[in-house]
Amino acid sequence: MLLPRAHASVLSALLLLALVLGLSAPVSAEEEPGADVPLSLEVTFPEETIHHIQGGDYEVQIEVAGNTSLVARLRSGRAELPIDGGVVGLDLTRGSYRVQVVACRDDECLWVWSPTLDVRHQLAIGVDSYRPKDLTLLPAGGPVPMHVDEPGSDRTGDVEWSVRTRHGQKQVASGSTTFRPGTTQDRAVFDLDPGEPLPDGEYELHVSAAAELERVGRVDGTSWRYFRVDGRAEAYLVVSGDKIYPVHDGYRDVLDIRAATHDTIEDVELAVVDAEGRTAQVLATSWSPDSDPGRGELRLRWSASPDGEPLPAGRYTVRLRTTDAMGHQGEWAHPVEVFGERLRRRKFRYKVTAADSVVDTWVGRCSRLRRPSSHGRAGSLGLLSQTRCTKPAESPVVVLSGAYLPRSVGRAYRKVKVTYTGGPARGADRVRGSYVVFGYVNRNDSLKGRTVVRGGWGRHKPGGVDVEKWGHKEGRRNYILWQMGLSEGSRYDVRSFKISGKYDVLE
Repeated sequence: MLLPRAHASVLSALLLLALVLGLSAPVSAEEEPGADVPLSLEVTFPEETIHHIQGGDYEVQIEVAGNTSLVARLRSGRAELPIDGGVVGLDLTRGSYRVQVVACRDDECLWVWSPTLDVRHQLAIGVDSYRPKDLTLLPAGGPVPMHVDEPGSDRTGDVEWSVRTRHGQKQVASGSTTFRPGTTQDRAVFDLDPGEPLPDGEYELHVSAAAELERVGRVDGTSWRYFRVDGRAEAYLVVSGDKIYPVHDGYRDVLDIRAATHDTIEDVELAVVDAEGRTAQVLATSWSPDSDPGRGELRLRWSASPDGEPLPAGRYTVRLRTTDAMGHQGEWAHPVEVFGERLRRRKFRYKVTAADSVVDTWVGRCSRLRRPSSHGRAGSLGLLSQTRCTKPAESPVVVLSGAYLPRSVGRAYRKVKVTYTGGPARGADRVRGSYVVFGYVNRNDSLKGRTVVRGGWGRHKPGGVDVEKWGHKEGRRNYILWQMGLSEGSRYDVRSFKISGKYDVLE
């Protein structure tokens, strides 16, 4: 539809006026203030890499521009920060980690990582004196060296301590002292001196310390540890067994001995003595500390054969004697018995009837297990399939048999096998032929060494048994299981079994 001429002229005048005067477009509500300012982020972290929670928040200086969000990523989670930055205090949790400050605008982000911080909730207090892992012994008297982990070689502070009986039931000693700069910049040291030697027993040491730290203020800490007072010279002795057979045949012919002493030990002797207390062999009179500081440790394998000759059979004692710098003496002993026997291998072979070796049977409805067999020998068995019907599922005949093995040193057996005398039953179908399936039954009730045996009457050798993998144990005795079975109309007689092999004895 066309406009009337008068309306068209008015519209043209208005358009011309707009062009001359220049109409401004309205500001978009979605445009962000400062969108033309580049995104930037600078963060200044404190110089200290250790932060004490007791001293307040972890303060950082943030200079940021062009951002729409500002956050800190801490171990405890995400923390929203003032959008304009400035000096910001962060509430940290204890641990060792780094703080990340992130500024973003839309999909663009900048971030800055702090150095790795050791955030502590208190002063770290510990005991300097080294103890073997197997022991928690402290000297029977004298000062106990302690330390406080804190940067600054000039660090000093106050300490209060107490010694209590186990579980804190009774206080037996207490005192106060100060800690002083140590030899390294990250450690201060102090000594706790109970005064009079404590009686042998179990105790708890409780310590509290406090210090004025620069830019932090007063910081304190507490710690406790269990310890045991023992008037003996500190050491320990471990022997791997109490029986040894010195003849070199691979059976218990060495014992592993491990002995360790504390660094206060001045004299030491590791020896073997006989029943009358006479020295049979000196194993060591000194040894050098191993890689663990503060401890000398010896590890050796003892063959009970000084100068290459086995010790006479009898009872002996491995004995460790020590003397420390305070004159305390300690003695640790481990009894051992030396045997003169040596390992020898012997053969075994014995015979059992088929009926005497039966452990279990399973006979289908169509079949039968005959006693004695068709060959008539007492103790024999006849496995007869499909004597009543011909259903396959009701035709199997299975006999599980077993036999004990002679006791062998270390349960070691070699070349164990089962052979048997048997063959097709009298009157068996010669056209189809008779067979039997032989196999050993392992500990998981699986059939191993499966063999299908055919042929005439006589002695059959189906194969050996791996006793180590397939054998069974009952207390201190070992036994083997084997299975014979058939189906499909097969008829088979078994008279007897022979079990043979080799085993070890001490003579």
